[in-house]
Amino acid sequence: MKIGFSERDITPGLGKHMPGGAHVMTATRPPRGKLMAVAAAFEENGEGVILVSVDMLHMSDAFANDARD
Repeated sequence: MKIGFSERDITPGLGKHMPGGAHVMTATRPPRGKLMAVAAAFEENGEGVILVSVDMLHMSDAFANDARD
């Protein structure tokens, strides 16, 4: 079995769009903490699965479909 883990800081810079939410928000203050994307991948005998956790309030269908591809 192969197992892998990864994490990425997705905290937007000041003036950049914030991920998630019901409407587009822009970061106007420094963040209290990092927003992270974390993934775990598992593969055995040519079959695999990837689990992803993202610090977001909402994920659009278009975003989710792109992530699946």
